[in-house]
Amino acid sequence: SRSHSGLAQLVGQSGRYLGIAYSVLLLPGKRIRISATHSSWKQVNRKSLDVYLIDVLFPKLAAEREPVVFEVPPSGTGDSPADQGYQVMLCPLHDAAGNVEGAVAQLGNVNGKPFTAENIRFMSHVGRKVEYLITQSFDSMTGLMNRSGFEAQIHESMSLLESAADVHQMIYFDLDNLQLVNDTFGQTAGDEVIKRFGQLLEEQLPRNGIATRLTGDDFAILLTHSGDDEAMALATALRGNGEKLRYLKGDRSLQVTVSVGIAPFTASIAEESEVLKAARIACDSAKDHGRDRIEVYDQQNLSIIRRFDDMNLVTDIQKSLDADGFELHAQPIVSLSRKRTAPRFEILLRMRDTGGNHVSTSAFFSAAERYQLMPQIDRWVVSTTLSCLQPYVQYLADSGAVFSINLSGQSLGDDAIRRFIEDEIDASGIPPASLCFEVTESAAVANRQKAQSFIDTLRERGCRFSLDDFVAGLSSFAYLKNLRVD
Repeated sequence: SRSHSGLAQLVGQSGRYLGIAYSVLLLPGKRIRISATHSSWKQVNRKSLDVYLIDVLFPKLAAEREPVVFEVPPSGTGDSPADQGYQVMLCPLHDAAGNVEGAVAQLGNVNGKPFTAENIRFMSHVGRKVEYLITQSFDSMTGLMNRSGFEAQIHESMSLLESAADVHQMIYFDLDNLQLVNDTFGQTAGDEVIKRFGQLLEEQLPRNGIATRLTGDDFAILLTHSGDDEAMALATALRGNGEKLRYLKGDRSLQVTVSVGIAPFTASIAEESEVLKAARIACDSAKDHGRDRIEVYDQQNLSIIRRFDDMNLVTDIQKSLDADGFELHAQPIVSLSRKRTAPRFEILLRMRDTGGNHVSTSAFFSAAERYQLMPQIDRWVVSTTLSCLQPYVQYLADSGAVFSINLSGQSLGDDAIRRFIEDEIDASGIPPASLCFEVTESAAVANRQKAQSFIDTLRERGCRFSLDDFVAGLSSFAYLKNLRVD
């Protein structure tokens, strides 16, 4: 596959350089086997050679750091080149902890000459290159393939779909409550749970499966040429390992469960990213419906359709953030009183689609909230608003004009966002009294203590706060006296 093309090139070129009959890279734990065979060894039983290398010679490498040469005596059982006796040079490959996890083996010099010290030095260099390439394709914490290597495997698997009836399966896993483990017991505890689940994937992975840790607490398995029943059975078995994911410390424990999404795909799929997207949407749907369950991607399911639309919007939102593709509109706030008041405006965020049309604000806000993009959007709005107002600092001071900026519930109470706002105000020189931050009642009440600390700190700087969606949550009167807003 593309993810192993560099390894295959190294194995083949090193064998040709040394004039070797048979070269093979074996990493049993990672299910990697790459070989290059000279014409005189084409009929050799490669499976039996692999067994001999792994079972007989690999154990002798445990304490070795450099390539080792072994003499293999004639077998006396056949007349193939491999039965006549030959030399094997094994170059050990080490994992991050320094343990031998595999080797590059060079078997049978074509010209019959023994391996030289120069050959050994050459293979030592090749071994280091191989170890480097492996680290680029595999996750250091779990030993599973990383995202880039996995996406290459998906691409490769698509070429194996020979007919419309041929099906692969993508299974997406998300560990529930892992953040709670991190918050309660620390990051090391969360890492231990991640390692445990990675080990469970390895232990239960079928021969037609490839496993990956995509990011954080997200994992996936690609099953090639697999039916719905096989995918469901594997997903059920892995979801049922909840007890093995329980984290215990003293008399305290936290249960980590697994939400799973399954997406079958055929040759009609456009590209590999769509496969992972569909499986993730199904997994997110499982989380929405209570967690610790399995959902199968179904294009007729309205919840699935909404999530697919959200994920497409997330891509557009990220592009808008990266390329300043949002628009800010200043809507006048007009008093119904005849009394003359200072100018007031509310800053409204707008986004356009690829056709230049405005996207429904509620639609892209829903997607941004679901995928935790609101803090990034809030930062963009604050920074861009202050940048636009900066040339008019004197006017703001003289007129008393006030601009209202909406803050999301995901930002309210976030100390990093608060410090960002303070830094932006200081850098712009804009009078803090010219800024009024609008927060929804439900967001303020959801985490009242943090919200009040956030509000108090910025009010002390001179900023104002207003409560939006008043009484929408039916709790405003009970909490209003404790929320110091303007």
